[in-house]
Amino acid sequence: MTVARTDEHTLIQASVDEHMRGRVVSLYGAISRDCPSLGSLMMGWIGDYVGLRWPIAGGAVICIALWAWFYRRRSALAESLGTAPQPGKH
Repeated sequence: MTVARTDEHTLIQASVDEHMRGRVVSLYGAISRDCPSLGSLMMGWIGDYVGLRWPIAGGAVICIALWAWFYRRRSALAESLGTAPQPGKH
């Protein structure tokens, strides 16, 4: 996990315009720390009413849908991450 997080931060810092770098890294940090606990809280709350089978199935469907969306856009994402940020473009 440490290597993956270091790689993620390096990729973010290399692909984001210099004046936005701190904002993007802090937003990424908040999302990567808070979203899993918020999702767990929501799944547990829904699970109290309908059981755990449906929240887990719903989470799996959401993960598969996001994977499919990113998979279709992988070439555009790779191209945008492979080029340096252009100075003056905001």
